[in-house]
Amino acid sequence: LVSRRPRPAEGMSGSSLGSEVAVASAVGAASLAAYLVLASKRTTAPKAHHRSGGAGADAEEKSEGLLAAPVHNLQRQAAIAIGGAVDHYGDVIFLSNSDFDLDTTIFASVGSPLTRMVLRAKLGNELFWRDGAARKIEGAFREVLPRPPPCESDLLAFMENECDFKCEHADGSFMDHLYFCRDYGAVHLSDYSPRVLFLHSILGVGTNLFPMAVEKLPKLANMLTEFELRHVEAFPSFLRLLYDDHVLAELRSRDQSKLKSVEFHRVIDNKLLTLDAEDVWIQLNYQLVHLIDFLPAANWTVQLDDPLFLAFIELHATLKQAGQIRAKIDFSLPNPGEKQQDGTPLTLGGLMAKVIPKPLKKKMGANMIRRYSKLAGHDLGVKVNWVE
Repeated sequence: LVSRRPRPAEGMSGSSLGSEVAVASAVGAASLAAYLVLASKRTTAPKAHHRSGGAGADAEEKSEGLLAAPVHNLQRQAAIAIGGAVDHYGDVIFLSNSDFDLDTTIFASVGSPLTRMVLRAKLGNELFWRDGAARKIEGAFREVLPRPPPCESDLLAFMENECDFKCEHADGSFMDHLYFCRDYGAVHLSDYSPRVLFLHSILGVGTNLFPMAVEKLPKLANMLTEFELRHVEAFPSFLRLLYDDHVLAELRSRDQSKLKSVEFHRVIDNKLLTLDAEDVWIQLNYQLVHLIDFLPAANWTVQLDDPLFLAFIELHATLKQAGQIRAKIDFSLPNPGEKQQDGTPLTLGGLMAKVIPKPLKKKMGANMIRRYSKLAGHDLGVKVNWVE
């Protein structure tokens, strides 16, 4: 078995979980963990031999800083190589990570012992891959063509010197996520700029962290095309709107060919923006690629109530119904009759997380997004316009 450390988790600070029931709050926060801010610190890096990617199979440990070359973990390599989301059931197992320390994450301020127990159960797992599966994934990834292009040095320098991405991550792990989104888009959404996915968080993430000050937007705009700027501006807003499902529900209930535009507010300063129908479908494809990075590695049949998984399923279904899936994303739901073991370590916190009903988990996620938008002065109101 090959050890792969769990992906860094995105989530909400303990002080902002509000007055929800303790267990429900913890489940909601942990469910948002991979969706909002990649901020959980890795204790150690995987061995270089199992980090094939931009730096090669024999790469040295990743250097510090934003300019480091991307090196993808096995789950990300598989997604890029296959062009989709895969249940690796039978090829990977979950074990409790004895090195995991909640106090090195953004959840360090959580005081409730019960809440901390649930968070540890959700986040404190380590993945071990079957050696044969690891070799197969790495081999397939080496054959991926075309290889994603290198990032422009001026853009990376701007991100490193004039933005504060360290507010989002502890040790560079957030960049792993950005590079994955960019590289997947470059290979499998190649008709549109992958730089949108690389910059998707620069104007704000779900927990009201803003890596770039709004005053620097003109300088960023000078480095982007008009198309790229439109979608970078829209990304944080559409991410929040997806969690409410209002827009997707309206799109599913109408004749999608009659879509005219969507009006929404930019998260960082609440400016009213509009995307026409073509840009709406493109933006939703960017969102779909982004969500791939947060699907469970395995055991899908017992994780279908995970809010992140639900968000991906609903968005994929909406785009498929409209005939607007433009990215290559192979995906199919598990057979309802298929039996899988849970696979995650049996802990008291894990058992508590499982008793929260799916509708409540989804509602809690939407409520927390509303709370953050209210704190930021961001209007979540949206208007979908249709051709009469």
